[in-house]
Order: sequence, then C-alpha cells, then structure tokens
Amino acid sequence: MTPHPTGVPGSSSASGAMSDAPSSDVARARRAALWVGVWAPLIVVALGVLLQVLWIPRLPDPIATHWSGSGGPDGFSSPWGNILFFAITGIGMTLIFAVILLIPRGRRPGFPAWSSASRFLAAFGAATVVFISVLIVGLVQIQLDVADARTVGTVAGPMVVAVLTAAAAGVLGWFVQPKVTVAAPASGDSVPLPLSEHERAVWIGRSLPNAGYRWFAGIMVVLMLALCLGSLVGQFAGWWVLALVGALVSALIITTIGFRVRIDAAGLEARSVLGWPVVRVRAADIDRVAAAEINPLGEFGGWGFRWMPGRFGIVLRTGPGIVVTRRSGSIFGITVDDAETGAAVLAAAARSARTGSEGTR
Repeated sequence: MTPHPTGVPGSSSASGAMSDAPSSDVARARRAALWVGVWAPLIVVALGVLLQVLWIPRLPDPIATHWSGSGGPDGFSSPWGNILFFAITGIGMTLIFAVILLIPRGRRPGFPAWSSASRFLAAFGAATVVFISVLIVGLVQIQLDVADARTVGTVAGPMVVAVLTAAAAGVLGWFVQPKVTVAAPASGDSVPLPLSEHERAVWIGRSLPNAGYRWFAGIMVVLMLALCLGSLVGQFAGWWVLALVGALVSALIITTIGFRVRIDAAGLEARSVLGWPVVRVRAADIDRVAAAEINPLGEFGGWGFRWMPGRFGIVLRTGPGIVVTRRSGSIFGITVDDAETGAAVLAAAARSARTGSEGTR
C-alpha cells in the first residue's frame, strides 16, 4: 500500500523513556556545563596569555611556533604574535562550544531537553581548549632563556603533557557535572500510520546533504587526496601516517555522502549510496518515533556520521528528519525528506512489533 502522511502529533507509550527532571535540576546542569565548557576554558586561556606575557623578557625574538617532521623548528613568530594567535584560537574554540551549549532545547520533538550528550559536549570542549592551551604554553616554556629559537629540540614533552592534561580535564569535566536527563515530551511523538491487521507499509526515502555540505565534502576529499599524493611523493618523516590519515578521511567522506532509507515492518535501514556502511534500527528495539527539525550542531555537534554518548546520527543537513528513541534510551536521528510519513510508518512498525512481542508472552 502507499502510505499517506498524517502530520498530526499525538501521544504514544513512553514506558521506556526517562522521566522529566525538575526544572531546577536542568538549570543546575546547564550552569555546570557552562562552567565546564565555557568559563573554566576562558580562565585557562587567560592564564596562558598572562604566563606568556610574563615570560616575554626571557624569550628569544622570534620564537619557534612550528616544528617539522624531522624534529627541528621551521616556523617562527614574534612573542606577541604568538600570544595573539593563542588568544584568538582559545577564545574562538570556547565560543564555538558556548554556542552549541546555548542552542535552545526542550521544545524539539524527539530530543531530550538535557542529556548525557550535552554533558559530553561541555567536557569535550574543556578538553579541547585545555589541550590547545597546554600545548602552546608548553612550546613557549621550552624556549625560556634560549638565545636562538632554532636550537630548540623536540616537542615530545609538551605534546605528551598536553594530551594527558586534556584527558584529565575531559574526565573531570564529565564527572563534576550532574547526571540529569529530561526526556522529550510524548506529545511530539508521531502517530502510527493506520494499518489493518493484514496490511503492511513500506516507505523509501533518501538522506542527502545540501549544496554547502557537498561543496565542503568535495573540497575536503580533494585536499585529503592531495595530502596523500604529496606524502607519497615527498616521503618526509612520518609520510605514511599522513597518507593513511588522508586516505581514511577521504573514504569516510565518500562512503557517507548520501544514504538510501527504507522503513518497513522490520524497522529502519539506512544504506550508503555506495552500499556500505549500513545502519539498521530494529522495530522491536524502538520505544518512540518523532518527525523533527534536526539541528546538526545543536543535537549532534556537527554534520555527517555523528556519535556522542547515548546518541548517534546520520545528519547531512539542517532540516526535517526522523528521531528514534530506542528501548535502551539511546537516540538515533537521520535527516530525510518527507520525515512525517517515514516516522508514521516506522511508528506503526514499532507498534506492531511491540504488540506481537506482548502477544507471544
């Protein structure tokens, strides 16, 4: 049969969904996230700027700012120029995470108002800024009282310290935030497509990026392939690592540039236009389904194949999509055209699977 869109919001069983937390808990979680992901990183950046300003009398001019694959410095800047670059980078990265954390939540069908994903973004933001800060400040610190920056040796020490400090900051940032989850309201769930006992419905759709993402993906593939080619031809120190990274990134972009989506009694299947990868969500595992406007940055932290704790998505553009809450509480989202019809068919499949499993008990 050919399904017709319902487009009418309704309520469905939400026995597997987490209960709403008091608004005071949500406010407390948001405050903690902003401290972890915004205010604390800004303090770290400010301390990094202060240290470098105090060290200026003890630094060579210019200082080394970049090291080649062979270990020696090959890029230089004035101490003040390095401080300006550090401040812009640190503040800019912090503001990006601030925008993500401050995107309004709570009125979007299918998505929790607050969850472990928000908690993860704040902790990840803190780790990112701490890594940048410790690394840049560490690279300056090893040049204290050095007459010529060209004589500075390996940067392995600052790199290791930066990685370990960032990891510690991320873990600490995760655990100092309260564990708060506010489930999406049931009123946003899709109404299952009306089907008789012997009727079955199949919905076919596509998940494709907009023109901007296609241009970005194309440019990235060209740059990555150029990196592979340059690495193979130059064969400088560590060339095989760059070639491998370039090849992997290119393959990931190409294989996830578009998906064919099929929804039937078995559930949802999203298959790459190249045949792989394939993502499946079984109807029996589904608790709730909603058609929603998906904001890639706000809900998944970016575009493409996206993962964060308790959430996975194929989000190739901003716009309509299907949001599935599994019985485990995890969320799967995919951007598609005609999301209302697809969500209604999937909700019907989930209801049928749920009814069938209850009838076999």
